[in-house]
Amino acid sequence: MAQSLGGPAGRDTAQPDMDIKVEEMLQLIDRDGDSLAKTAYILSEPSNAHHPCLSFYRMYHALSERYDKVTGELKNNDSAASKKEHKDMGSQSESDAKSEDGEDDGIAYALHQRVLELEEELNMNQKLCAANRKLEVLKEKSLRCHCDYTE
Repeated sequence: MAQSLGGPAGRDTAQPDMDIKVEEMLQLIDRDGDSLAKTAYILSEPSNAHHPCLSFYRMYHALSERYDKVTGELKNNDSAASKKEHKDMGSQSESDAKSEDGEDDGIAYALHQRVLELEEELNMNQKLCAANRKLEVLKEKSLRCHCDYTE
């Protein structure tokens, strides 16, 4: 059984936390780029498991998994709804397909709202990817500098 798509009221409270974390990470990258790469290298040590970069990565990874799951559910629900709608349209007029209050069918409306939410999350993911690319570049740069320094 598919999980409820949920509308804006069912939205997790993790998004504001994620927005704050993204802004913090971007500021951290801009301010401490070289030392941040060194920090990323140090993160491989188990004693540093609670570093902000690691929690940021975990939040990003969890969001990515949620996005993939919801996208799959939307595709399944959308194809089932469109098949049903196509089948039912032969016996209904367009005005009959609308509910009494003038809004589209509840499923279509919920899907539309969820698509808008996913587009918003996708935008956030793109920002996170850009931040991760900056981190990787700075990490490589720092490692090269560290290697040059030790020689």
